[in-house]
Amino acid sequence: MLATLGFGAAHSRDGAAGLDALTEAVAVAEAAGDPETLGECLARRAELLSGPLNALDDGVAAARSGAERMAGLGLGRTASVALRTVAANGLFRAGAWDEAEREVATAWAAAPSGAQMLELRLARARLRMGRGDLDGSDVDLTAAELVAGSTGLPKQRLPLLILRAGLEMWRGDPEEAFAHVEHGLDVVESGVDDVFAVAPLLWHGARAHAQAVLAGRPPGTSGVRRLRRHRRDLVDRGGRSAPALRGVIASYEAMCSAEDARITAGSDPDTWRGVADLLDGLGQPYPGSYARLRSAEALLAGGRTGDGTADLRRAAELAAGLRAGPLLAEIAEVAHRARIEVPELVAVPTDGGAPVAADGPLARLTGREREVLEVLADGATNKQIAARLFITPKTVGAHLASVFAKLDVTNRTSAAAVLREHRTDV
Repeated sequence: MLATLGFGAAHSRDGAAGLDALTEAVAVAEAAGDPETLGECLARRAELLSGPLNALDDGVAAARSGAERMAGLGLGRTASVALRTVAANGLFRAGAWDEAEREVATAWAAAPSGAQMLELRLARARLRMGRGDLDGSDVDLTAAELVAGSTGLPKQRLPLLILRAGLEMWRGDPEEAFAHVEHGLDVVESGVDDVFAVAPLLWHGARAHAQAVLAGRPPGTSGVRRLRRHRRDLVDRGGRSAPALRGVIASYEAMCSAEDARITAGSDPDTWRGVADLLDGLGQPYPGSYARLRSAEALLAGGRTGDGTADLRRAAELAAGLRAGPLLAEIAEVAHRARIEVPELVAVPTDGGAPVAADGPLARLTGREREVLEVLADGATNKQIAARLFITPKTVGAHLASVFAKLDVTNRTSAAAVLREHRTDV
């Protein structure tokens, strides 16, 4: 009970009070000699630190020490796995992705099942997606969906849909991403009250909406109105939340507003730069790199080449440090369009497949476009590509049109030749 009250207090009123309540709950569970309750209290305390309170280093340290303690108490497949998953998620947000992968691998070796396995797969899917292994991420999400479907727990359903939306964005399908966000809003409206989960869902919706509009395929107005209503509700709730959580909510709303600016004529080109500075202050390099990329786009479009180049190079520096393949591919595409040299770009796979030269034509492709090109090079027809990648032939045609334009070719044979010439694994 104290653990639940502490977590709720941190969300709605006073982060320090919530942390005190959880610390007391840990002490009570220790005194009672109840390892399962102790594991739950330790996990909630670590989640509070690394999530709503944004004390990432403290949260990760608490999760790691708690995982060792739970393993020593014989809960290596359950509570220890849950705590290592919390550590991995905190490390992901802090930009320590190699360490996060090690935590996931250690937890996976314990052969977890049920809710612990589901949460661990979500953490691994997030890491795989960020690094560019889109197929591996898809496998984890599909397995998680099977478990979530059997348990029917909305707590896991919402982050699963957020990750699905993110995956479709990197695959170049913002309409499908927006559909996943709408399903997520269904979950929110069923009674989910986790502000820390709702905020990223709304940003994914704003991002998918902007990208779909830019692609000439805007989502329906009713879905957009619904998304904006939830954004207003979140801002209202932020005003009633603990200061640390209020700051996190403000950063997500700033990102949503900046996504809106991408499709609003006359918007301030410094909007994304302000978001990037905010994320730098929160110590989150992955969304910070994305914000620098969008800032560079806006500044370059406004004729501020020097500022745009600086932000593009900063985006590349952050993304390269993470080996964030899909994000690096987008940065390379912007650099190519603007004819800007970005030394910080490195040769990183864009989709978990074969590496590509960072300054070559393949670096201009999104992860999904690269997937389509790889299958095309095997001699597949549009229908066969669609079946292989679980998309429609119409979507394949749209991806190929983009691939041909980016590679400056006019047919399939020439596109396949560019792939063979510029792959660095052959």
